Amino acid sequence: MFVGGTFFGVSVDLLREALLSLPVGPVDRDGVLDVLAGAWDRLDRDDTRMAAFKLNRLEAPHWDGSVLTFAVERHGGRMLGSTRAEVQHWEVDPRAATARVVRSTHRQLSPMSARLDVRPLAAEVAALILAGAHDDRLKWSADGTTVKVQIGRIVPADSARQTVTGRRRRFRAALDDELAGRWAGAAWKYTRPASA
Repeated sequence: MFVGGTFFGVSVDLLREALLSLPVGPVDRDGVLDVLAGAWDRLDRDDTRMAAFKLNRLEAPHWDGSVLTFAVERHGGRMLGSTRAEVQHWEVDPRAATARVVRSTHRQLSPMSARLDVRPLAAEVAALILAGAHDDRLKWSADGTTVKVQIGRIVPADSARQTVTGRRRRFRAALDDELAGRWAGAAWKYTRPASA
């Protein structure tokens, strides 16, 4: 179709022609990559953040006679410090001019951080609070009735954000258990009960 000096749909037509001429089975990655990338922005896609240049990570293309399937490793989580990458599994229907993510899996790219046992840490910090001890992990009010836990010194942000968040949440729950009925806490601040 020709509109305002520009051909629309030519790339999709080329993709359709190229795919429909393939035998059923695995597809040569390099043979399909250029024509797929050329049509990509004209396909009706459910993930528009998947830009055509990201197709250079296309894996295991397969043609079943009506649909092209392939996987693409996405790096969004990796950029946030994750040790895993999302792997999206796509289906491209050249007749309908659609591209859909049909499922997502994950691939471990580097070893995960070891699981942190927060219970002993929480017991240690609770003992420091109960003893009124001065420690660089605690910041006391002038009158000694309130203490702020310096969580960054206990669970540093040295791993993926999701890992750090989970560790801090588990530590907070364990510390609350240790101090239950003795000190009241909110937002990393604990207050000595009036009777203590």
